[in-house]
Amino acid sequence: MKVGILTWHKAINHGAVLQAYASCEIIKVLGYDPKILNYSWNLYEDKRKLQKFFRRVKTFSPQKAIWFYHHKKLYKEKIKNFEEFVTNKLPIGKLFYEEKNLDAVYIGSDMVFDITQGYNPYMYGLGVPSNYIFSYAASFGYTTINEIKTDDHYNQIVEGLSKMKAIGYRDENTKKICEELNISVKMTENIDPVLCYGFEKEISAWDSKKWRGKKYILIYAYGSLINERKTISQLKKFSKEKELNIISCGYYHSWCDENIPASPQEFLEMFKYAKYVVTDTFHGTIFSLILHKKFVTIISKNGFKVKYLLDNIHMSDRIKKDEITKVLIQDIDYKYYDNWIENARKKSKSFINLNLEKAQKNNC
Repeated sequence: MKVGILTWHKAINHGAVLQAYASCEIIKVLGYDPKILNYSWNLYEDKRKLQKFFRRVKTFSPQKAIWFYHHKKLYKEKIKNFEEFVTNKLPIGKLFYEEKNLDAVYIGSDMVFDITQGYNPYMYGLGVPSNYIFSYAASFGYTTINEIKTDDHYNQIVEGLSKMKAIGYRDENTKKICEELNISVKMTENIDPVLCYGFEKEISAWDSKKWRGKKYILIYAYGSLINERKTISQLKKFSKEKELNIISCGYYHSWCDENIPASPQEFLEMFKYAKYVVTDTFHGTIFSLILHKKFVTIISKNGFKVKYLLDNIHMSDRIKKDEITKVLIQDIDYKYYDNWIENARKKSKSFINLNLEKAQKNNC
């Protein structure tokens, strides 16, 4: 049985690409044939480009020009590494509307329902050629209920969600939005595919030994963030005391000792051997949990999803409040997390399997 997957697999973002990979592997283990469906990404580009341009002009400085040069150089290498991974590791199919014989379509995970950057009807199942469409760990991301109700595509969004066979959601905001839209489809909370899959095989298989034996604090944070002088000063002092380098994975930070344009495979390896992890991302937090790292999460714009996860597993104390190094040195008892993740994986895999079994029966 062929299962189409609609997700943001084109994003040059480790979390986005690795959750797409994880979704494929989970479906393979369940005995089905996954196919990543391609798409044309509709972004509100004109407006966003103008906003970015004027913001950069207002805040221009020689230091920012130097940062931008290094950022662009690293990003160019990173794109190359991502393209190689996607080509070799993901079963990319045709454009979603051209793919034939789709017995089921799985939409998710991540912010596939988010409209703050553009309206993409296929992410709500509209125009997708399959009789069985469901979402898994889907999220509205930064979108609010008011933004949906005032959006030109309000009726289409409601129509698409209402026609799904099941809605798997990742966060409370998404659940509440669906309830306020009066979506009558059964909803189930899921964990992110990365958490669900666990990457046990890849932790060994993708280990090139390049990072083994190196002593470092891993920074996995977006390029424009973690720029507070106090935080940087604390990390530099801490690294000197512990005789560790500070290494950034995937993003350029001028204050780090090294900036690596890591492929998704190298990303996993860098997390594996890190002594400590500092992140402001959802998937940076997730991989820290999977690998039982000493970590600290800095809450930024996407903090709602990170906070929801850490609250659920009783680890809200890993969120930076003031002294970042005080959090880093605290030991973590992973017993509760290990019990939680075992049960959460069973529940989420059962949700996927149940929907694929229903799709199979529908197509018999």
